[in-house]
Amino acid sequence: MSTEHNHYNKMPEWIVQDLNNSGLNHQDLNVIPLSSQQQLQDWLGFTQFDSIKILDVGGYFIPYPGLQSYYRLKLREKIGDAKYLSPKASGNHVFMPPEVKEFATKHNPDKALFITEGEKKAAKATKEGFPTIGLSGVWNFKDRNSDFLPELDNLNFKYRKVYIVFDSDISLKHSVRRAELRLANELVNRGADVYAIRFPHDDVGKNGFDDYLVKYGKRTFQELLEKAKSVFESHIEEDTPIELLIGEIARVKSAVRSEELIKLLAKVKQIPKDTIRKEMSKVLVAEKETKERTEDTFTELELKKAIDILESNDILDKMIDLTESSGYVGEHINKKILFLSFTSRLMDHSISCIVKGSSASGKSSLVHSMLKFFPESDTLKYSYITSKALVHSQNDLSHKILFVQERNGSESADYSIRTTISEGEISIFYPVKNQVTGVYETRQKCVDATGLVFVETTTKDRVHAENETRVFNIYMDESEKQTQRIMSSEAREIDRKVIDSEYRIWRAAQTLLESKPVLIPYADKLIDPFPKEKLRSRRDFKRFLSLIRAHALLHQYKRETDGSGRIIANFEDLKSTVSIANTVLCQSLKEYTPNQEAVLRIINDHFINKEFSISELKEKMPNLSSKTLNRYMKQFDGEFIIWNEEKGKNSRYSSIQSSNLLSPMEDFSSKVLKLFNNYEDTSKCPKMSSKTSNKHLADIEDNKRQRKMSLAPYHNGSEYDGI
Repeated sequence: MSTEHNHYNKMPEWIVQDLNNSGLNHQDLNVIPLSSQQQLQDWLGFTQFDSIKILDVGGYFIPYPGLQSYYRLKLREKIGDAKYLSPKASGNHVFMPPEVKEFATKHNPDKALFITEGEKKAAKATKEGFPTIGLSGVWNFKDRNSDFLPELDNLNFKYRKVYIVFDSDISLKHSVRRAELRLANELVNRGADVYAIRFPHDDVGKNGFDDYLVKYGKRTFQELLEKAKSVFESHIEEDTPIELLIGEIARVKSAVRSEELIKLLAKVKQIPKDTIRKEMSKVLVAEKETKERTEDTFTELELKKAIDILESNDILDKMIDLTESSGYVGEHINKKILFLSFTSRLMDHSISCIVKGSSASGKSSLVHSMLKFFPESDTLKYSYITSKALVHSQNDLSHKILFVQERNGSESADYSIRTTISEGEISIFYPVKNQVTGVYETRQKCVDATGLVFVETTTKDRVHAENETRVFNIYMDESEKQTQRIMSSEAREIDRKVIDSEYRIWRAAQTLLESKPVLIPYADKLIDPFPKEKLRSRRDFKRFLSLIRAHALLHQYKRETDGSGRIIANFEDLKSTVSIANTVLCQSLKEYTPNQEAVLRIINDHFINKEFSISELKEKMPNLSSKTLNRYMKQFDGEFIIWNEEKGKNSRYSSIQSSNLLSPMEDFSSKVLKLFNNYEDTSKCPKMSSKTSNKHLADIEDNKRQRKMSLAPYHNGSEYDGI
């Protein structure tokens, strides 16, 4: 018996069975059992995943032919959603059996090529005579630096039939369908004829390439090949949204191929060809304008300085320093919240904000000062958007920052905005008159908005309640001290050329950040101390976690990653975001604004157990109008005060209880910092030094002082505690 057969006989039974389930043995797919921590460290670069020791779970490694020392680990059991783990910071690669690469690099278009998801599927199909390339994920034919991996681009696709063979549940997964179309587009642009295989669902569930071949055999699969239609034809017949099809057809480089697809779409959907061409032109013009408007090219020195920023531990402090130098002073906490919010566009679940303040308080200036740090290509700025503007967008809205400068300009789009924020996409089902038949037909359109950050400004205390709970409320500092800082800044001379060159470096830094998921290993420990009195806490807690993730994403050059490439948030991310969230979340959870809070404090300080009038209250609060105070009294009536229901000079109010103005976040902050100071898992959440601990406790105290300063004009010098 050969050494190889001896090695196979020593293979754990579960591995033999796992390969057998795909119709394989060790000779068909060379696998290496997981045996030690050192092996994990050498081949993956880590030994734990989601705080679980991988060795305890078990698995086997799959070497990638032609890639030295590159192995993917197939887990015996899933950890969370993960079935496979890739080497740390390895980028995307394709599994290509040697015999497949040999003929695919040669000009031999008569032999078809197959592309599927997964190594076992590729190995089984190749064994049965269908030379197949395995992707590690349906979108992993590309990476951050390329729309088509170099190891695929080196193959000869011209005049070759290529079959994309994804699992049978593709019809249920919008993202997989988009991936198939985009992959087909890349292949078509390289001269291939691209076909889609559709496996049927059966009683057991979904079928992959290996499942189908094991159950039904190669002859039955050959029958599917003979019935296969081109990818574009399949999608047209399967009611893929027309806008998505038009967008992909617009990217086809061959005029002949593009015209064929236009005719096919026009025929099946009964749409005039000129209409399709006009829509394609809109797509191309929009893409060209975006590219011309925003494509920054950075020098080697700028990129080096950008990396220096990303490798520092105090990125947010450096950001604050630049804004101060550029003339936009104060508002430190608000700047940090907006900066992290805009950075969160790189995540699937982003953070949106509403900036609130009086006229001339500098709301728009604050937002514009933060947008300077981010690439223009990621920014959409409007004065007004209509109710259906988002759903009729010709461009993908995903991972963008949408800024509407005044609340009045977005009110009609409230429903669209909150749907887009919550769902990460917006869709519409609408009637269109067929120009050929004269009959109305229904069409559907879906615009991807994954990671969209929405920000607007307003002078209103409250906006639509359902929008309010989906965003962070940011209140401007309207204190005299802030006014003094602004005036001093206006009197300074600033070298704009130097400042603009600094902003370029920060924009370069944003382009270097990778969009990666973030793991918070201590997230469950934040649940118990988080305030739960208000129903909106369910969404606020999710946003608080997003804030931690955004901070970790921003500091990714200083963070560890796991086997799936996820950034691991450490204690520094928690400490920083607690001090920031202490300000923004306390206001949301208390459900009244700083101005309303100031009024309640005055009532507590001067009118407890006393009757008072609006005019008497206004004497203590000259900065607020009588109209505003009247509105507040109506909101407080029955909860903090009682109105005698008289009008004019006889109208009086009396306080019925002392207002609890302490922040529910203050208790959370102290509990969390105390808990994590004693946290034992130093690999994930190292203890902070007493010096660092004191700094972040000082940040929280600074937040309190900032709140006091913002309310100072309404207190005539009176002191009070709490945030």
